[in-house]
Amino acid sequence: MRAFGFSTLAILGCAAGSVDARAYTPRSSRALGGLLARQATSDTCANVNGVLKVNLQGSLVSIGQINACLCFSTVPTFLSTNAVAIATVSLVGTAAATSAVVDLITSSPSSQVCTYPEQAIPMCAAGNPCGFSCGNGFSTVPATNPSTCACVAPGAVCNGVCTTSSCPSSVVTATRRRYMNSLRKRAMCPEGTTACGVYERRGALSTPWECIDTMSDLESCGGCINPLDAFSTRGVDCTAIPGVIDVSCVSGACVVNRCGVGYTRTSDGSSCASAMLEQD
Repeated sequence: MRAFGFSTLAILGCAAGSVDARAYTPRSSRALGGLLARQATSDTCANVNGVLKVNLQGSLVSIGQINACLCFSTVPTFLSTNAVAIATVSLVGTAAATSAVVDLITSSPSSQVCTYPEQAIPMCAAGNPCGFSCGNGFSTVPATNPSTCACVAPGAVCNGVCTTSSCPSSVVTATRRRYMNSLRKRAMCPEGTTACGVYERRGALSTPWECIDTMSDLESCGGCINPLDAFSTRGVDCTAIPGVIDVSCVSGACVVNRCGVGYTRTSDGSSCASAMLEQD
């Protein structure tokens, strides 16, 4: 089976896993009204109607029927909410269950790469896997079979929001300058990566940074562990989870595979719980 887009670190000796380019990836962003708009994104979605199968001790085992509109980006949520998917995770673990669901998406006749415009809110639905609505006051354009989100008159874009209200300049000059510098750094990063700061600091005029895939990076999972500015999403260092031995970053969320002695994996797979606390 093909592997989903995640990387894995076995802290005590295992190597990091590979990253699949098919995974949900944020695209380059641009500034609207001086501030960053909701980023354009791409995803792979499909109307899935098939049997979820996994390899168990060398044999292909059918777990149950799946009939849903799914995207790569929604797989982690699906694994924790769908009864068949939950049973699959319990049987073979998160990684194998993820791979099995991704295979159902990619093998579906309706599978397609969806490209969403800025301000779009993806809405995978039967008959329209790449459907979307628009947020922050933006409207879908055209009304039938929309391809973009636009700020329709008499609205105007103010700090990334389409509004008919006045747009005062409330950000102080120094803060705006730092934010615009972070926007320029983001624009320099390749598609699918985010500009994040690094802990080393050489002085007030030199703030080191690097481009990170926050959808799969173990130390900046779901966002930068050291954001460039106050507007950026702060991520999680999966390797710092207490008691963890083997952990993955799957679509921007930490997934614990194994815990050390004295710890047990929580039911949602997001952390390790102290076995002593559970006994109490």
